[in-house]
Formats: sequence, C-alpha cells, structure tokens
Amino acid sequence: MSWRTDPDGMVTITARLPPHHAAAITAVVDQQVMANRAPAGASLRQQRADALTATTTNGNGNGSVVAEIVIHVRGGDPTLLADGTPLSDHAVTSLLDDGFVSLLLCDTNRHTIDASPRRRTPTRRQRRVIDELHPECARTGCHARTFLQYDHEQPYTNGGTTTLDNLRRLCGPHNRARGRGDCQ
Repeated sequence: MSWRTDPDGMVTITARLPPHHAAAITAVVDQQVMANRAPAGASLRQQRADALTATTTNGNGNGSVVAEIVIHVRGGDPTLLADGTPLSDHAVTSLLDDGFVSLLLCDTNRHTIDASPRRRTPTRRQRRVIDELHPECARTGCHARTFLQYDHEQPYTNGGTTTLDNLRRLCGPHNRARGRGDCQ
C-alpha cells in the first residue's frame, strides 16, 4: 500500500491486494455507500472515498466492520467471487477458519430451493440466487452491475410474492422510475 499527497493537498492511496482481501474491502465500502444518503451530485468515486473513511475510522479511528464474502464453488468449475474474480483453492481454504459457511440448497435437479413467499424482502439465500441469475439491471439496454436493488416483477403491494420467479434486480434509477410508474 502506498499514498502520496498531491499538489492540491488531497491524498491518493494505492493498494495491491489479493482478490479475496480486495473483495472484502470493496464489499464493505459499497455496503456503506448503499446505506448512506449521498448529497445530490456526489460522484460514485466521492461516495466510495467517504464510505472508506467512515468504515475505517468509525468516526474515532477505531474502525470495526464485518463483511460477507460470497464464494461460488460449483464442483469442477473454477471457484469465483460474486463479481467473477477467480480464487485459488488455497485462498478459499485460508478463509474457512474465520468464515461462516452458509449453504445454498438445491433440489435433485440442481434448482435452488425457494424460501417462504410471505416476506416482503428477499432472504439472504434468495438474494444470492438472484445475484447469480441476474448480474445486471433487468431493464432492457441497461448494463449496470453495481448498486442493484431487488424488485418484485408483480409488486408486493399488488399481491406479488417474494419468490425467485417474481424477483429481479434493477439499478437505482430504473427501480425509482418503476416505483413512480414511469417504466415497467
């Protein structure tokens, strides 16, 4: 890791990390970005810089964050992080001692088993499946892959269930436009 002070007084930080360490850091930063209300016009870079500062200092220099790293292990196929970054078997093994292992259950035909449709928000397992099935915004022509939100195709308020068949991911602008009725 290195940093330099630019002529305008701003500091540029550069880090070269193994993929699994970088994934943990970027997951925490992006989780913080999603939780914060950014001021109008704030760039994603600025939001991420603010989130990094908030999570590492926790306002008092004592940052403490727990991040979830999703690793896809599909017997025979390469092991991947959720964003598609490949991981070596050694890297996965090093995470197991301190990690919490959560299983994604499948039936005999390798289809994921769905959870209860009575909840409004998707379960963690449902989110993982939807993330895998729909890595981009579901709106035709939009290829956003970050900060996607979970959406009911048939709205929950109109009797739509929280099942895999009725869930998809939309980017924030398209989800808000759909909520206003501007698009399907």
